[in-house]
Amino acid sequence: MILATRVGSDRSRWFSFLSRTTWACCLPVIFAASLLANQLAAQEPPPPAQVSAYQLVIPLPIVDEVDRDVKRAVTQVLERFEKESQEQEDRQRPLLVLEFRPREGTAGETSEFDRSFSLARFLASDALRQVRTVAYLPLTVKGHSLLPVLSCQQIVMAPDAQLGEAGIADERVAPEVRLVYQEFSSRRRVIQPAVALGMLDRTLTVFEVKTPQGPRYVLAEELEQLKQAGEATESRTVIPAGDMGLFTGRQLRLEFGFVSHLVSNETELAEALEIPAGLLRRDPGLSGTPRPIRIDLEGRITRQKVARLKNEIRDQVENEGVNFLCLGIDSPGGSLTASIDLASTLKELDASQVKTVAFVEQALGDAALLALACDEILM
Repeated sequence: MILATRVGSDRSRWFSFLSRTTWACCLPVIFAASLLANQLAAQEPPPPAQVSAYQLVIPLPIVDEVDRDVKRAVTQVLERFEKESQEQEDRQRPLLVLEFRPREGTAGETSEFDRSFSLARFLASDALRQVRTVAYLPLTVKGHSLLPVLSCQQIVMAPDAQLGEAGIADERVAPEVRLVYQEFSSRRRVIQPAVALGMLDRTLTVFEVKTPQGPRYVLAEELEQLKQAGEATESRTVIPAGDMGLFTGRQLRLEFGFVSHLVSNETELAEALEIPAGLLRRDPGLSGTPRPIRIDLEGRITRQKVARLKNEIRDQVENEGVNFLCLGIDSPGGSLTASIDLASTLKELDASQVKTVAFVEQALGDAALLALACDEILM
């Protein structure tokens, strides 16, 4: 008993010594590790601030109520931006992409000047001063549709899309119209004023002049002034009299530097804007009068049901102008072939014209394909 107590007592003293010794040995290592961790944390870049982004389609030509509808849509997006900025403090400047999309076979040539001017004035107003506006042109844009493009802070185009011929629908250009184009091009300077005027008025000649300060784009009167001042070292005609300037995205980017990026699709657009591909939200219903419809799919999926639904969807979209489709799904599935057929129809709808939302009560088996084919899913 005495031996046991002794051994136990020695063991306690031994463990006590060992603990003190171990901690004494480890303290420098722990301190060094802590110091290294702090240094690494200091070197790590802070997480990037979040950015809100939205894409709106501006249908061309700008006639009837298009300018009013776009203003209403932009106002709704601004309200969403404001709400998101209140919910999260660390946010970058919101991004608003305006996609100028002409009707098939047109380029917006018949856009009305007054309505185009009204929209351009709104886009350049103080209401949007906290927003970065980008004009996205996947297709050719002509006529006074150019005005709201000039009011944006940045232009992104498809390489082969064209921009110009603003005065194509006018027999002659009134002086006040020239003043408006000069004002907007001077304010944003995404396209130099002389070039913008050359796109509007076929009576003008536009020159590119090399000066000690770099290249400038001027009209004939200013060219003469530069020559007299000895500042014009070399010049060339970029828009001759009798023509209205019309340039491809490739020219505007590579020759003039007016376009910030050339993109061929929306994935490249997101890359050019340095945002995740899925961040650009788009609601076709915002760009015009909302025209919603709900179509329900109940019970087992059959070829007959799918044929009926496909005909109804096509009729509503093509003939009734529906731009918001809610597909109610309460189905255990059924024919895989028929489900794939209907899912393909949903995916083929132009996302810039029709938004699709699946409202799911039950979507089992192949019925899940229909929900996945829609832009959004609600359950």
